[in-house]
Amino acid sequence: MESYETQLGLAVALAVGLLVGLEREQTKPARGGGQLGGVRTYPIFALVGALATLLEPASMWLPLVSLLGVFALVVVSYHADIKRDADHGMTTEISLVGVYLLGALACARGTIEPIKSRLILVAAVGVAMTFLLSSK
Repeated sequence: MESYETQLGLAVALAVGLLVGLEREQTKPARGGGQLGGVRTYPIFALVGALATLLEPASMWLPLVSLLGVFALVVVSYHADIKRDADHGMTTEISLVGVYLLGALACARGTIEPIKSRLILVAAVGVAMTFLLSSK
């Protein structure tokens, strides 16, 4: 284990959340309808994923329960948008779940080793996700 593995994982999760959140914030007026996520929401969800993964040794079910919580919030938001007749796709909702999972992967020990490979993968997928979101 590298000496700053936890801090690096949290920093990369935060950076990916900020990157995707900035893109979503920039396209809010063009999206119309729901205002689910932005520059604050995405980094928070990425950090929740990272913290849930870091706390897994204390509670084995915490990452799954927090992922279910993310799904519940996304479903509630999507339902509210449909109720308001806001016509939009599910791109924002799915990207929020993806950011949560990227945050979780950034701090998931034992999945992809060494840590450099794991963090580069998280950053690359975050950049690719941001590119896909911005290329409508």
